[in-house]
Amino acid sequence: FKQLDEKREKRIGKTSIDLVTHFTFYKDSPRIDIKTKTFNTAKDHRLRITFSLPFSSNKTYTSTHFGYIERNSYPKETENYVEKPSGIQAQKRWIRVENEKGEEAFTLINKGLPEVELVEGSKLCLTLLRSVGWLSRSDFPERPMHAGPFLYTPGAQEENKFFKFEYSIIAHSKNKSIVYSDNLSENACLQPISIVVSNNSENKKIEPIITNSNPFIRISSLRKKDGAILVTLYNLSEKEQKTTIQVPVTVSKVDQIMIDGTVIKELEKVENKLKVSFDPIEIKMLKLD
Repeated sequence: FKQLDEKREKRIGKTSIDLVTHFTFYKDSPRIDIKTKTFNTAKDHRLRITFSLPFSSNKTYTSTHFGYIERNSYPKETENYVEKPSGIQAQKRWIRVENEKGEEAFTLINKGLPEVELVEGSKLCLTLLRSVGWLSRSDFPERPMHAGPFLYTPGAQEENKFFKFEYSIIAHSKNKSIVYSDNLSENACLQPISIVVSNNSENKKIEPIITNSNPFIRISSLRKKDGAILVTLYNLSEKEQKTTIQVPVTVSKVDQIMIDGTVIKELEKVENKLKVSFDPIEIKMLKLD
């Protein structure tokens, strides 16, 4: 259908939306990269791609900032909620579904609009495009009240525009840890940065700023401030984790600090190595002087 009628009671008109999809397969990687291009000619609609899984599950594992969250794909129905619960959820880079009765698992990675849903336990849906004409409305069955100003937003219909979407899929064993899905998502979503150096004797070996031995401990950010390097790390696991961190010889002191810069404690450094413990899903910031 082309769009809704003025009373928003039914869909009217006809149009077609052509899609061109390219798949990239790698010899040495299980990840399949997908690029879909389209020209949107409709209003008041949502365009989703659906992956029909060969198994069923009631749970999803979805990436968030500093970790992931486990959710039920079938939300609880209750009259106590003002808004009707929905299986639609946001993700940062990936969502993972595991076969509850078998060994299979499926990870979907996404660079674009972070809206996903596991429908009927076996259909994993990724939203590519949402065409909406209002900033907020109060006539949705799932939310019978406004979520913001009642403003007309015709530009948000995204009509007569070209779009390109990038996402990836991996079919794998559920014995692979969450780190496996997270690593593949970083490989797919984060662009590498290369630095060209001349090959002569004056160049010293470029040392890593920080090396971490535990794959469950992830580096979230690294930045320079007031002559020091601030590194934010977090524990992806829901269990306590320990790691050994190595820093360059030029680092004289490492402090664990709060986000405002307050020093919590100085970490003991032995031969440029530190042993650091993380509580489940804990975030820590280190200051390297």
